[in-house]
Amino acid sequence: MPDNPPPRTPMLFEFIFAYSSALSLSLSSGLRECLLLMEEIKGCLLTITNPKDAKEGELSHALKRLDELVGDTDSALDPKLRHYLQNRSYQKALLWIEGGSPEKGTCGK
Repeated sequence: MPDNPPPRTPMLFEFIFAYSSALSLSLSSGLRECLLLMEEIKGCLLTITNPKDAKEGELSHALKRLDELVGDTDSALDPKLRHYLQNRSYQKALLWIEGGSPEKGTCGK
């Protein structure tokens, strides 16, 4: 008589996949706004760091928008991201958004 294998325990990703639609519906509007803001910042940074690919007016719009976001004291920007943007360290800001660890600059941050 063949041995019956033990019941399989669902893997974490199966659990997440099974409940992802319910989870996505329960995201708070604040979290959605934060994600949208990060996408907007990333888009601006990509335009700034790749100016040859930018269409007319996109570069100046991206620079202006980032200045607006940094100047908005009510925005919930991470302090490190705010520092990079205030100092116009756009490559570092983009690297940080993408999960990297930028090297410290002359300011030591």
